[in-house]
Amino acid sequence: PQTYMYALVIRVSLARLDAYLFPAAAAADDEAKATDDDASAERGLFDNAKAALLSISDADFSWPATDTPALAGVDLAVFPGELVGVVGAVGSGKSALLGAAAGGRLVRAKGAVVVDAAAAVAPQKPFVASATVRANVTLGRPLDR
Repeated sequence: PQTYMYALVIRVSLARLDAYLFPAAAAADDEAKATDDDASAERGLFDNAKAALLSISDADFSWPATDTPALAGVDLAVFPGELVGVVGAVGSGKSALLGAAAGGRLVRAKGAVVVDAAAAVAPQKPFVASATVRANVTLGRPLDR
């Protein structure tokens, strides 16, 4: 596993160096990739919502006490085997998006949310009880080996 990780780090580093040293070639590659993505979208390769484990379509979400949308026009599809990371500036709506996807406190004003599987969410503020590691992992449930 570590060898694979290092190989990926090397690959990304070399790609960055290549883009820095040869910006014209990198711009041409980006343009070709964008054209390929557009062609794929036209063929419907990105519209496979039936296979998605989580699908949010043109949804608006707001906090319970307000009518002002916290998130507007959200489109998201998560497919089997994908690992999704949500990144952004402080206050940009990362926690709100995860809360909306997980059925949290946000209220959906419009759009559709379809969840076809169990999901794990790692919140910003972890909860760790003053107990054993086993108790923290099982959260008081019996251990299922």
